[in-house]
Amino acid sequence: MKKFFFIGVFILLLFVTAIYYYNNLVRKNHSIEFNGKVEKVIYSIKGEPTVSINGKTFDLPVNLWDFSHKIEKGDSLIKSKDSMVIKLIKYKTGQVIFFK
Repeated sequence: MKKFFFIGVFILLLFVTAIYYYNNLVRKNHSIEFNGKVEKVIYSIKGEPTVSINGKTFDLPVNLWDFSHKIEKGDSLIKSKDSMVIKLIKYKTGQVIFFK
């Protein structure tokens, strides 16, 4: 009986910790803003892009947006402060893609 209690407490703590870190990630990325052409993009092993726009570098976590390697150099990215929506405009086709 004690064993199941400790397993339950462990799972609950794991769940609370995951929610805490996810909320911190959202809060951190909620306040960033950018609007411009992608000067450089590097994808991590996990598929997370790090983009340079107007001389500034931004890490865009895949936990919040699933870019699926769609961002390329020359594309335009727009994100407003206090919004979690990112607008991608492809430089070759003009196609507009929204990530929420």
